[in-house]
Amino acid sequence: MSGVSLTINALLAQAGVTALVSTRVRPFPLPQGESLPAIAVAMSAEDEEQLLSGGSQYPQTSVQIHCIATKASAAIDLGEAVKNALRDLLYTSTDSPPVKASFQKDPVDFTDFADDLSTHRRVMAYSVRWR
Repeated sequence: MSGVSLTINALLAQAGVTALVSTRVRPFPLPQGESLPAIAVAMSAEDEEQLLSGGSQYPQTSVQIHCIATKASAAIDLGEAVKNALRDLLYTSTDSPPVKASFQKDPVDFTDFADDLSTHRRVMAYSVRWR
């Protein structure tokens, strides 16, 4: 289990997100030719607090969520759907044993676009705590 896969599974479990992208939530980068809009999730850092007794077994992963669409407004709206989906979410995986994850939005939140304006992207960072 990883913070990226937990984030992907949590987003796929949210109707407000899947209404916009169906099942197109993947690890970064998206496969070539992927239909848009879509979401790609990348890990930017991971840490686990070290206690006197060893690792806390409670990792914190920083992920970037790339909301990609053919129009700027669609990428921005997809980002809002992601924010609404992850706000106050305590996600429980279907693994055995189940893994619980919580999400906190980080200050990183920006938009950019391809040189030919064919795709637009909103990138948001989240901290994922899981056990």
